[in-house]
Amino acid sequence: MKPKPLKTSYQEEFQGYDRSKFLNDAIAGLMAAFISIPLGLSFAISSHAVPVAGVLSFMIGTLFFSLLSANPFQVQGSAALSVGILATISLTYGEEAIYWTGILIAVCMLLLWGFRLGKYIERVPEGVIRGLTMGIGYIIIKNQVVSIAQSKPPLWLVGILVGTLIFLFAYPRKWEKVLPGGVIVTLVFLVANGVGQGFLPGPGSVVWQWNPMSVSFAAALTVKEWIHLFFWAASLTLLFVMKDFSGGLMGQKRANRKFQGNRELLLLAVINLTMPLFRALPCTGAITVTQVSYKYKQTTRVTGLFMAFFLAVALFLLPRYVGLIPIVTLWSILIFTGIGMLNLPMIKEFAVHPKRNLLPLVTFLLIVVFNMSVGMVGGLVLAFILSKKPHFVDTGD
Repeated sequence: MKPKPLKTSYQEEFQGYDRSKFLNDAIAGLMAAFISIPLGLSFAISSHAVPVAGVLSFMIGTLFFSLLSANPFQVQGSAALSVGILATISLTYGEEAIYWTGILIAVCMLLLWGFRLGKYIERVPEGVIRGLTMGIGYIIIKNQVVSIAQSKPPLWLVGILVGTLIFLFAYPRKWEKVLPGGVIVTLVFLVANGVGQGFLPGPGSVVWQWNPMSVSFAAALTVKEWIHLFFWAASLTLLFVMKDFSGGLMGQKRANRKFQGNRELLLLAVINLTMPLFRALPCTGAITVTQVSYKYKQTTRVTGLFMAFFLAVALFLLPRYVGLIPIVTLWSILIFTGIGMLNLPMIKEFAVHPKRNLLPLVTFLLIVVFNMSVGMVGGLVLAFILSKKPHFVDTGD
């Protein structure tokens, strides 16, 4: 399948576009925005950045991607897999270092694009992607458990968390297509916190204030510190690109067009070069939120434009209400999301067919024992050991 110019993609995408598809895109954009708000707040807080930074990442990243990508079926935003590294950077050098790391990530992506490596990265072994997805789920759960333990919540708040998780798991799947359980939880706690005048602890201020990046901070870093930041940025770049490409390959099948890895790299680089200017977290493909837009029958890239619009309304017109979303809501939604990505039925399958599932199992275990970077590299190495000429498949399968 030959790659098509962006203009041609637009023309084909909007053939037969009518009022019904427009409404589907609007509803899908609203629901995707609603889910991305607690996720963005959670990722930013866990990264030791201001809460608004994660939501801004979803808003700006999705806006750029919806306008310029040949693949309209993917949301962009902050990612759970980056939380551990960004938190380490912030605790070591301060929050400002997160945004300079974002610049370095963009530089790494430009280097990959310049050497035309996108066409090789897009051929990702399916087993590695399965293992990485489960590993991300494990990291999300682990980070939330650590966050909860460090905050030492009272027993009644832990009880609310447990009750919320029971509700999310008991919520019928067929109803998820109409109204996700996460949306219900967020709305209920938002109203309760508003009526109760903030009796549940929230994320704090989500009012966005533009502050230019500190050049003096960058000048004060030593060469050794810049090398450390570049190493972390390179690790995040590989993780971001593989995660984005896996989502892009899923969108390829949905959009019935060829995934263009090098174009995707360039767009990712431009987006991440823009993020630090708004003091937003680095971004990549947001598979969890993308799946929400799929459920609500997204038809075109207009869904992403609606999502960015609704997020802008929430951040700039309704920041007081966004700040009332309780922390317990963020904990429960993230733990629920992590368990879903952990894919418990697949773990049972490991026990039944260990050889068939060796690649995802080893990738997952390496992530659990070491980290995402080791798991990713180890999974790719094992793919070549298992076969002199490994079979690569589109992750859309």
